[in-house]
Amino acid sequence: NLHAALLPYMWAVYLAHAKSDYLTAGFALEAKMLSNAGIDVNQAAQQDGEGATAFFTPDFMVHYLAWVRKQSWFPSLLRGLPIMGVDGTLVNIQRSSPARGKVFAKTGTNGGSNYLNQGQIIEKGLAGFITTRGGHHVAFAFYLSAMNGPHDEDTGNVAGQVLGGMASATYLNL
Repeated sequence: NLHAALLPYMWAVYLAHAKSDYLTAGFALEAKMLSNAGIDVNQAAQQDGEGATAFFTPDFMVHYLAWVRKQSWFPSLLRGLPIMGVDGTLVNIQRSSPARGKVFAKTGTNGGSNYLNQGQIIEKGLAGFITTRGGHHVAFAFYLSAMNGPHDEDTGNVAGQVLGGMASATYLNL
């Protein structure tokens, strides 16, 4: 995530020509770009470029991805996303699903130990594009919040399978 963490600073230096308060200057440019694209920035909050302290509603993310779909660089972005059941962070998600190879998405995971039950608590998201049987790319965003897993379970993997199942169900119903 280094490139994402650096992006607001690079915008500040190279586009805004800021001399100080780089993060604020970079995010001001991002907010302007998003607003000009018709995306409601009141449905998002960011404190860094990497997303470690960021919050995006599913509505915001789907509108953003729909905007991305219209950009000239979309094919390159799509090729760079993990493919469900095939590679990257989605290689082991829904491997036998009919949607395998049709979901191109980025995961996001935050969580930690739950000392009350010796388990894990996970926040997990999956957002990207589903290629329909007709060849169209449909934007989606699914999130799980505060998934509490027992001590003998890989809660992150379970959350990934749940999100992948949601993407599979969407594919089957498009």
